Amino acid sequence: MTVFVLGAGASKELGLPTGDELKSAIARDVDIRFKLGHTQESGSYEICEAFRALARKQQQQQGINNYIRACWKIRDALPQAISIDNFIDARSDDPLIAVAGKLGIATSILAAEAASKLAVNPQNGNSAPNFSALSSTWHNSFFQLLTENCKREDLPDRLARVALVVFNYDRCVEVFLLQALKNYYTIDESEALQLLRRVEIHHPYGVVGGLPGLSSGTSTPFGTTPHPTELLAISNEIKTFTEGTDESASHVRRIRELMSQCHRTVFLGFAYHRLNMQLLYKKPSGLLPLNVRNIYGTALSLSASDVGIISHEISRYAETDVGNVQLRNDLTCHGLFREYWRSMALN
Repeated sequence: MTVFVLGAGASKELGLPTGDELKSAIARDVDIRFKLGHTQESGSYEICEAFRALARKQQQQQGINNYIRACWKIRDALPQAISIDNFIDARSDDPLIAVAGKLGIATSILAAEAASKLAVNPQNGNSAPNFSALSSTWHNSFFQLLTENCKREDLPDRLARVALVVFNYDRCVEVFLLQALKNYYTIDESEALQLLRRVEIHHPYGVVGGLPGLSSGTSTPFGTTPHPTELLAISNEIKTFTEGTDESASHVRRIRELMSQCHRTVFLGFAYHRLNMQLLYKKPSGLLPLNVRNIYGTALSLSASDVGIISHEISRYAETDVGNVQLRNDLTCHGLFREYWRSMALN
């Protein structure tokens, strides 16, 4: 079993924002202001309409004013925050910040999906993404790894040998694999969905809606602009650090089980924050005794000093020799596959 752990940087090659870029996008979306108190002149219209729907549902006499103030708190503090997730968690004393922040996440991620390399415009006669434009992404390399010397009848067993732990809110990897399977093996969506269900996928902090036919939650097509009430439902499925790392939650227990069983882990676009590492591994870990547990990962932009520290931390978490941990601060996600292709082979 190989477990691929995806962080915010893993979707960058498809045009999705990094953590800092997401902060900037959310800061713009929550900077909701009105000209002369009536006409909205900045910020997200969708978020504002979601606030109105929420105020009507809760019969709040003051309307959306308190939510707008929460938005301004987020806007003003985000430059100081490590991430939007950190800020929402740090300000758990103010529930309106969580409401506004999660709406900001959902709106920004859905907009980024719509502008990504995976986006398809049926009005232009397109029913699938341009795979030529995706050839230099790790997603394409990952698909090549999955399908190397793999006939159609062998796919169920091959796909069951990988698992994905996705710390992002987007659905890029699922959508890519679905479209790639359809295109490469010339199969319909129903069969591709059935095959994709063989890959165990976890989003510990939630996701911006469930993909139709594939996952549970509010059904939300990739890159859509949802109705305000749907946007509220989607935002409610996003989890804070505290909610996502609850040790009693079944998904946390299952993720740790996967990490204990796998012989190989690949970190892509991951920042190795200690809270997320603790979600993946429990101490004492109780990991299965393996002769070798190999770990590969990107560490782009991290210093050599930090790479060394993180490598030792991972070796302790995964109970493997530090020599089995290969973190590279000189490789993109795509570059990691090129460098360690044979080491990560599934066939």
